[in-house]
Amino acid sequence: MKQFKPGILIALIAILGVILASCKNEIDLDRKYLKRTLALNGYINVDSAENVLSVSWTDELQPILITDATMKITVNGQLRQTLTGSNDISKVYRINTPFAPGDRVRIDVVTADGSGHAYVEETVPLPIEKIDELKVEEVKQVSYYDNRGEKAKSDMYKISVRFRDNPQTDFYRLTTTIFQTRRNSSLNTLEYFKPISFQGFIATGDPIMMEGKPITQSSDEAMNAANGGSVVNRYAVFNDLMMGGRDCNISFYISPNEFIPEFRIDLYNLSADLRVTVCSFSEAAYYYLKSLNLRESEYYDDYKDLTGPIKLPSNVRGGTGIVGFYTSRSLPVKVFGSDRYPGLYN
Repeated sequence: MKQFKPGILIALIAILGVILASCKNEIDLDRKYLKRTLALNGYINVDSAENVLSVSWTDELQPILITDATMKITVNGQLRQTLTGSNDISKVYRINTPFAPGDRVRIDVVTADGSGHAYVEETVPLPIEKIDELKVEEVKQVSYYDNRGEKAKSDMYKISVRFRDNPQTDFYRLTTTIFQTRRNSSLNTLEYFKPISFQGFIATGDPIMMEGKPITQSSDEAMNAANGGSVVNRYAVFNDLMMGGRDCNISFYISPNEFIPEFRIDLYNLSADLRVTVCSFSEAAYYYLKSLNLRESEYYDDYKDLTGPIKLPSNVRGGTGIVGFYTSRSLPVKVFGSDRYPGLYN
């Protein structure tokens, strides 16, 4: 069984949920030898008008959030924003500096007493031009391996995505969002449910998503998977080694149950849409989520594996933590029903 001291998981994961990293420095998940260190955590969505970063001191049990630090954001060698302390209720630093693909960004953080200074330097990745094709088809009794690497069979929606690889981008992530609409026939009104960010889709059989190691119905491959030969790509990150600037075709499956709102049985008046997003990730983002795939593998045990505890990457110099950048392109598609979610297809 994996055993981690709670401080590192809180400091590097729970602050902002799933956050990003690079392969520059390494953080040992066993924090026995980790000294008190300034930590920066968060990710930058270039398409968002506002982004947040957290600043903290590492601690044995939990991070100590810092709200009186000075943060400077420099873009292509020019200072764009200075934040002096955080007055936010969540104790995060809110960045409203606009970024563009190809920008060279540096974020410096200095503590109020000057005892800590850490910084990140990253180049904003270039997005794909667009998603060229997105199709949904209902498939009966699909045989597949689930996200625990176990064999399963059920009715599924097959999602097929096609886009052209950007030759200047090395790392990607695929995300999906589900949109649900319910029609009240008696009142002739529509109820729109809150969009659901969904990462539980099944892509274990896709060679690109599994980076050349798909888990197929071959008994030999299934045995290899059970022995750690294939780590399930829970965070849907992949590189471009199998694309090389050409068209990329990816297929994955989503259970029909995922499109049904909880506690709703009036399925005849239900409609569903899906938005697929292809994110171009910085190297930091890719390697961090790839390491999480390994850490969360059903077949990995930190203290029995010959390599020892997993090393979570960090791209923070003078400190520790994960700060990543990404750009994205999205496309919606109808799954079923006659009503479409408002604003989705504009």
